[in-house]
Amino acid sequence: MRHIQWLLFFTFAACTTLSPQSSNTPQWTASEVQLNTIDTNDPSSFIGLTLAELFSLFGVPVAVYPERGLEDWQDDVIFMYNNGLNFYVYKDRVWQISLQSAYGIKIGDSRSSSAAILRWPVENYDNCTLYSLPSRGWPLVLRLDFIDSLVSVIRIYRSDF
Repeated sequence: MRHIQWLLFFTFAACTTLSPQSSNTPQWTASEVQLNTIDTNDPSSFIGLTLAELFSLFGVPVAVYPERGLEDWQDDVIFMYNNGLNFYVYKDRVWQISLQSAYGIKIGDSRSSSAAILRWPVENYDNCTLYSLPSRGWPLVLRLDFIDSLVSVIRIYRSDF
C-alpha cells in the first residue's frame, strides 16, 4: 500500500507540474522520452510505458485512483483518460490497459463477431476469452469479458505479471 501512496503523491505532483494552468516547465521533455517504439494503431505498444512516456503521449489524466489487489504486489494505480483508455500502473510502468476498442472489436460487439474477427483464442471461458498477442519483450494477452454474450471489457496485459 505504501508504494501506491508514493505513486499517487508523485502522480499528483507531476500532474500539477504538467497541467496547462501551471507556469512551470515539465520535469521531462519530449526529447527525453523514447516514443519511437509506440505504434498508435496497436494498443499493445502502450504496455511498458513509463509515466513520462504516458504523460507525453496522452497528457494529464482526468482521474487517478488506486485499485487494491488481493495481495500487496497486485495493487495498481489507474490513470483514466476521456478517450476510454485506462492505464494500470505498477511501480513506474504500465502493465495493463483497458479500452473501448482494439483489433476491430469494440464494447457491445457480440461474442460470435469478435471470434470471427480474431479467430485465434488461447482459452475460452463462460464469461471471457483470452487471445495471445505478439510479444514486445514480454508475453501479452488480449482479454475480452462478456455479459449476455456481448463484449463488456477489453483489456491488454502482460501475462507474466
